[in-house]
Amino acid sequence: MKYIKTYKLFESKDIIQYYLDDIQNNLKDIFIDLIDDGYDINFYKRKSGINKEYEYGVYILLDENIVFNTELSDTLKTAVSFMNDLEFKYESFYYTYHSLPQKFYIYLDDRGLRSSGSRMNETWPNCFKITLNFYI
Repeated sequence: MKYIKTYKLFESKDIIQYYLDDIQNNLKDIFIDLIDDGYDINFYKRKSGINKEYEYGVYILLDENIVFNTELSDTLKTAVSFMNDLEFKYESFYYTYHSLPQKFYIYLDDRGLRSSGSRMNETWPNCFKITLNFYI
């Protein structure tokens, strides 16, 4: 079997970099409406972990309190759906003043955003930051 040459998917580093940049650009397009509404949204990508897998993240900041309205919920669901199609997993946290980060879940069905089983909506307590991390 020495005569069989093995190939890696995406052998060219240029192709890999194009693919990674394309993912980040698509994420930016998903969040464009929130940026227009005044949210400060930062994106990052990095290699992480033992296997040097790629990780993407989104930080959502607002000077005032973040309101978990329909637009924010739909945008987060769209981002998770897009990255799930690319086989990325996610973890999401919200930050309140005087507290540690709190994990919440983004369901793609009617359950929506939930923390500790409770629906996150406009009446959710004040928070100032949301992080959404995607990883393989």
